[in-house]
Amino acid sequence: MTINVVFIGLEQIGASLGLSMSGQKDYFTRTGIDREPLTSQSAKKLGAIDRIEYRVPAAVENANIVVLSLPVDEIRAMLETIAPLVQPNTLIIDTSPLQAAVIAWAQELLPEGRYLVSMTPTLNPAYLDEAQLGIQAAHADLFKNSVMIITSSETTHPDALKLAADLANLAGATPYFAEPAEADGLLAAYDLLPKLAAAGLLAAAANQPSWQEGKKLAGRAFSKATFPAQLLDEKSQLGHAALLNRENALRLLDDLIFNLQEMRTRIAENDGEGINKMMAQAVKAREEWFARRQKVNSDDFPREKAPSMSESLGRLFGIKPRKK
Repeated sequence: MTINVVFIGLEQIGASLGLSMSGQKDYFTRTGIDREPLTSQSAKKLGAIDRIEYRVPAAVENANIVVLSLPVDEIRAMLETIAPLVQPNTLIIDTSPLQAAVIAWAQELLPEGRYLVSMTPTLNPAYLDEAQLGIQAAHADLFKNSVMIITSSETTHPDALKLAADLANLAGATPYFAEPAEADGLLAAYDLLPKLAAAGLLAAAANQPSWQEGKKLAGRAFSKATFPAQLLDEKSQLGHAALLNRENALRLLDDLIFNLQEMRTRIAENDGEGINKMMAQAVKAREEWFARRQKVNSDDFPREKAPSMSESLGRLFGIKPRKK
């Protein structure tokens, strides 16, 4: 008997996780559902899922694992929908860049014996500059040589956490177990802040009297700097992720504003040495980050010894995977 994994949301992250399981058909049967039927069909054609479902109740009622790959502003509503439908011992994996808020929703909404683990992926460095979005950007090795941040509540079954780690390893990533508050701080700095900064840059540029001409002239620097605005974590309530991680968002925006003010002061004072120093430090930091990001050393992150995939699946679900 195989484990039924249901993917709700089949764009880049959901479809890539499905692809990472494609060689494990003795263990998993992959079902997918997406708000866009064409996306579901593309995911099946790509080999990210084995079957398509078009109704959430039918998809989750017999699920062992439910993977949420949704905009932040749709997660709570989806948890409300599936909470009365999922069976005992069901593992729900949320892949969003929010930890504490989603875990709190799960504790409020999920019946006892259903477990939510936040498993937020980072990308294979080979794809950091890829411009494709959605399912067109899905790859079986999207998470190879990367880190998967794993958090949960204190009441989560230990085997649910170990199974999440197994799935991270299966995707080629190094599991990084963190407290929700720690993860929210990290993700705010290195995921949320670039998106807020890009939105601020776009607002400043679009409000210039020369914007009509600028749209024809802006080049590589403008394109690279504003691209994160296309990666916002919401579908309709844009900025909702910042509100849900408000303390970290405000702290980091204050730091950004401080550094921009410092830069402005150097320019206003015609301080060539000062502005050169600031720019040189920024260039060096970027070069050091990019070189380091090309290789993740598993020893850099705390890691627990996990049982085999069969042991995790058997203890959590009470069934053994099908063997050839």
